[in-house]
Amino acid sequence: MVRWSSVLIVVGVVIVLFTSGGYGNKKSGNRVQELRTDIVHVDAINRSEKKERPPVAFYHDLHTDALGGNKEGCGSCHTSFSQKRKQSDKLSVSGTFDFISADAAGKEQRMKAYHQKCIGCHTDLLSKNTDAGPLTCSGCHIENNKVKSSAVSGRFDKSLHQRHVDGLGKSCQSCHHQYDKVSKKLYYKKGREGSCSYCHLENPSNPNPTELTFKEASHLQCVVCHETRIKTGKKAGPVRCEECHDRSARQNVAKARHIDRLDMGQRDFTMMKNELNPMPGLMKNRMDWVPFDHKNHETKNQSCRVCHHKELKSCVSCHTVQGSPKGGNFNLEYVMHQSGSTRSCSGCHELKRKTADCNGCHSFDVNWVKDERKNCVQCHVANQLLPDEKAQAAAIIDAKIKANQICKDWKVPERIVISKLEKNYQPVVFPHKKIVNALCGKINKNRMSQYFHHEKSTLCMGCHHNSPATANPTACSNCHSGTDKTKGGKPGLLGAYHIQCMECHSEMKIRQPESCTACHKEKKKR
Repeated sequence: MVRWSSVLIVVGVVIVLFTSGGYGNKKSGNRVQELRTDIVHVDAINRSEKKERPPVAFYHDLHTDALGGNKEGCGSCHTSFSQKRKQSDKLSVSGTFDFISADAAGKEQRMKAYHQKCIGCHTDLLSKNTDAGPLTCSGCHIENNKVKSSAVSGRFDKSLHQRHVDGLGKSCQSCHHQYDKVSKKLYYKKGREGSCSYCHLENPSNPNPTELTFKEASHLQCVVCHETRIKTGKKAGPVRCEECHDRSARQNVAKARHIDRLDMGQRDFTMMKNELNPMPGLMKNRMDWVPFDHKNHETKNQSCRVCHHKELKSCVSCHTVQGSPKGGNFNLEYVMHQSGSTRSCSGCHELKRKTADCNGCHSFDVNWVKDERKNCVQCHVANQLLPDEKAQAAAIIDAKIKANQICKDWKVPERIVISKLEKNYQPVVFPHKKIVNALCGKINKNRMSQYFHHEKSTLCMGCHHNSPATANPTACSNCHSGTDKTKGGKPGLLGAYHIQCMECHSEMKIRQPESCTACHKEKKKR
């Protein structure tokens, strides 16, 4: 299957480019390495003895360009589909990206097959006074080849999917399909569209020679379609490695002006549950239920596979409370709270907070941050499921966001004069309200921030980190001594002020003061 949200058009072979987009150099030790995106390392005989020659670094785009006028297209080099899978009629697709026949099973047979096709083609071109590749062994089998791959994954994101939807007239069946194991045929079923990687695995643990891997499926589906459209004079996507796998080329791909939301029957809001079909009115088991804004999360990710990494089903269908083999024996609690993982709620939120807008407060490893990680009630807020859980979840989330009035009619000091350490410099006039308003602005432009900052005290804790959660926090000097000495790992007042202010500037990418007098003017000498 091919799914807009996550299709990785991973070229089965690792590839570099002959044009400016996919070609470059970089230093590795004392050597300069050539970088390409169209490199295919041909090691068909599995170099098991030292006397064997090294693998061939095959430049795919170079050959694609050279054979561009050949009517056979990919078929100029690649064998037919039926040759590889003649024992199975699983797919009714013509063409494949095998270079030699599956019948060439032995080492000598594979070597002979490659030499016949490659050297034979080179010889034929030279006989026609056309530029061609080498004929000698050392011309292809190069020891210590300095050419390295710079290819990146050819991800299929929302924008690229939208362009395909528009270009193919919303013909979903052009790419998406299911497989009927009884009839051994492909068919299309509306509402069952999904990522091709859900069925075609990148690295299957038990490879089946009659099934397509992910890179085979994506090339057959994408490159063959593009080539077919080119032959019929239609607008088409790329057939060269560089255009999908070169980093700079991918950055220049035109973006869709508008991206439609794909309707897979998903709810805008739902309650995160610990079982698939709980009865309405069910009371909590161990923790309160979690309201979830699914529609908003869709807009924040380029792929549904960020969360739905195996199939488009609820998390609890694989990750049960106890854990099950289907979910790799990782239970629901673990996968939802796994630190650093983009697939878990807690892990993803942690990564989102590491932006310049958030890091001024969230980079400090102080008590309120530590407590926040354990603060279950921020998310677990519903002790009972209502019959209409969509409405229930929406009401809880909207109530918290609407309660975010921390900058409205909030009487905070305009300025604060910091004179505790006044000596060589005049007191610091701290623009308190200006900074509070700036932080409020950042919070109010982000829905996740609004949800978690609905109380005034939450914002105050960014600076007053060890003070009780109150709108009138204690002064810094209540905890930090009036000297510049550190006691018990706690900085003195001078250090505390400078760490708090300067690190915040650094983490939030705010221009640092160029000198001491930028914050506190120097006293006039008597």
